[in-house]
Amino acid sequence: MRSIYVFICAALCCVGLACSDDAEQANNEGWDIGHEDAGEDAGEDAHSDTGRDGGDDGGGQDGGTVNYEVVFELVNESGGTVYAHDQIAGMPCAFGDNHWLSVNRNGVSWMRLSDGCHVCNCDEPDDCAVCAYDCPGQPMREWTELADGEARRFTWDGRIWETTEEGCEMPELAVGQPLEAEFCWGTGFDDENYAITGSRCLPVDFELEPGGQVVRVEIPERETHDITFRMINETGKDLYANPDGATQEYGCYGSWYTVGNGDETYTLMSSCGLCDCSTVEQNPDEMCHEPCPDIACPAPTEEAYRFAAGEELSDTWSGKLWAPDQVGDQACERQTAPPQDELVATFCYAEEVVDGGGYASLGPTTCQQVSFDRLADDEVVLRLQ
Repeated sequence: MRSIYVFICAALCCVGLACSDDAEQANNEGWDIGHEDAGEDAGEDAHSDTGRDGGDDGGGQDGGTVNYEVVFELVNESGGTVYAHDQIAGMPCAFGDNHWLSVNRNGVSWMRLSDGCHVCNCDEPDDCAVCAYDCPGQPMREWTELADGEARRFTWDGRIWETTEEGCEMPELAVGQPLEAEFCWGTGFDDENYAITGSRCLPVDFELEPGGQVVRVEIPERETHDITFRMINETGKDLYANPDGATQEYGCYGSWYTVGNGDETYTLMSSCGLCDCSTVEQNPDEMCHEPCPDIACPAPTEEAYRFAAGEELSDTWSGKLWAPDQVGDQACERQTAPPQDELVATFCYAEEVVDGGGYASLGPTTCQQVSFDRLADDEVVLRLQ
């Protein structure tokens, strides 16, 4: 197996309406940029640029004769929920990185794509009426959720609005200039810090073309496959380790390895007491309850932890993690692919056990990390020598 890389076509037909199906399919496995019919089936979350002046200054026209309309779309085809802010960059309420779309030119980021009523236009009187934006507070989960099949959409007339030295704003048609649209989303949401997690951004190069065009990114389903973890004792002496695998449901002793991204450890098995979010979504008005089973774990002994010379511990992971989520008012968990491809496995063992009066426990543990690519690697092995 190999890693997946996103290739963005250099030709304009990657984002234009006049492209053949062959050109559209050339973008990469799962990535689709520039469908002719994107405006018809990309969901109901529409963000339109109507402008303040209703087009009185010939907005979106070149010399009053050529019209421009660009529809930007971020479409979730991942099979699960993702998260994307509902603002576009450059607007008063898009604080920091809290946007799903930005358009850049000549290395300048976050160009303003619509006429803001908070600044007078240069062709208006100096005492024109301006507005005050009532921006919402911190991002919330329900504002950023993008369910499977839904989309963020914004329609642009091809004008960039800039504030002049005189303090007013005037539009400039971005014709004949290389432009870059950047689409951003994430795989999770941190309710405590009001932040999207597992974020990534995808840039798409395009140029303004007469008539209508679509610049579209589809978020594909992330590929997963089974990965086997092995820790082999080649030291010539007995060692000790937790006997459970990280994928073992209702284990008694803890796992001898963990998987994470270097900063956080992933949950590789479902948690008792939490329902699968897909089950909750099928019956959102019914409270789902998954009680934890009663498990009689034997007292831990030295023999339970023994990792004998010449033996190996092995466990196979599906490649998907379980992440906490929420459907309505119900807490649940969702199985999904990790947001990163480069992961870290941490293997732990001890050279002795400690007798706690009938209850053995591991002595001081040694942990070793092994980096791996979840797409390219089928096996992650640590040999202890």
